[in-house]
Amino acid sequence: KKNLMWIDMKSETFFGSEQEAWVQLHALNAKFWKAASTMNKESTPERVVLLKQDLERFSRVVKVAFASANKGRYTMSVVIQSYELLAAVTCFCFAHREMEQKHVWFKKYIPAFDPNNLDHLVLDDKSAIDAASEVRKFLEMRANGIGVPLRNHEDTMRLAKHFASKQSESAKRNRKLHRDFLIASQRQIEERWKDISERQNKLSKLDNKLRKAERDLSNAQASLQEIEVSCIDRSDPRYTTALEKVSEGKDEVSRLRRKIQPLERKPANLTFSLPEESDAESLLFFVIMEEDVRHLA
Repeated sequence: KKNLMWIDMKSETFFGSEQEAWVQLHALNAKFWKAASTMNKESTPERVVLLKQDLERFSRVVKVAFASANKGRYTMSVVIQSYELLAAVTCFCFAHREMEQKHVWFKKYIPAFDPNNLDHLVLDDKSAIDAASEVRKFLEMRANGIGVPLRNHEDTMRLAKHFASKQSESAKRNRKLHRDFLIASQRQIEERWKDISERQNKLSKLDNKLRKAERDLSNAQASLQEIEVSCIDRSDPRYTTALEKVSEGKDEVSRLRRKIQPLERKPANLTFSLPEESDAESLLFFVIMEEDVRHLA
């Protein structure tokens, strides 16, 4: 048997059995519970990144542990789910605290997670219960504010506008991007109009040629019919000449129609940049969302 102490905790395939998954689950639980005990004291960007990486590993381990719990009788599945939720909320709280430390104005906003949802957790370890208490304390201390971004559209857009206006460097970059988008949009319109004008000129000339070719073909077919009536011998030069003119006329009409067809085809739709409105910077906030906000989301 493999010694469980030799498991590579950072490996993508760190478990090969249910026993190993349970060992890893308890190790990750201990890490998140310990982190929760300090969330009301300190937080660093590096801490958030590491917790997020641990949370991704946690999700993979939970799948194996959850399957094992369903087969056995010793641990309820709801306890496993509670572990995972507690880890996720712990990570969220650290990300929220990081935003508060980087942007003082962010303290006005209420965290998106409702502390009352912690009442649904089923925990069987005192350290887990203590960790949940710290998480609840963190969230309840921030229960009063001007809105709950990331939970509803209105407050999320308010955050985006606030973020864009408070961050001078970000706002400056957003304005430049907005200006560049507007210039690109105008360029697209001008190029499209130029393309349409060229198409119209080409179509006008080709339509004239097509009408003439169709008239010539009609005349050639009429001449051929007359010759067919008066000429019994199909080897007569008059007949073969008339037949060639009809064939050449059909080829010319087909050639011109093939040239016209792509010019009549609907061009690709134009995709315009953001409108020149006050909401543009808020929308750009989502396009170029900074890393600390992505952690929070």
